[in-house]
Amino acid sequence: MIYWFFTNPDGTIWQAGRSPTLPTGATQSPSQISPAELVKYYLDGGGALTLRPPSPGIVSNGTEHTIADCPPGTVINIEDNISGEQLGSITTDQDPQTEVINLPDPGTYIITVTGPSPMLPTEKQVVT
Repeated sequence: MIYWFFTNPDGTIWQAGRSPTLPTGATQSPSQISPAELVKYYLDGGGALTLRPPSPGIVSNGTEHTIADCPPGTVINIEDNISGEQLGSITTDQDPQTEVINLPDPGTYIITVTGPSPMLPTEKQVVT
């Protein structure tokens, strides 16, 4: 079986799989990386298959949640985990930028941080 993947223009992998033949337009990948793991990689400027870095992490202290060192273009979404309602969205425009989110009302929330490509999203469930 041949392991393969397709990339976006920025080098991030949007589809991966395995088959007896290489699909048209696909890139053959090393056989030791499964299709499920391939989406965690990107092709860097030199064409090397490289692990995507994580987006900035979320540090919680009580009802305060801090996301530090966000590069410009980082998107932070806050969602009510029970209803699925999006409660807020922040897009950073400075480098580096720190955002502090205060969630004083009791509930279960999901905070998702999506840095610019090729970063992988970071997510945290918060119970207050």
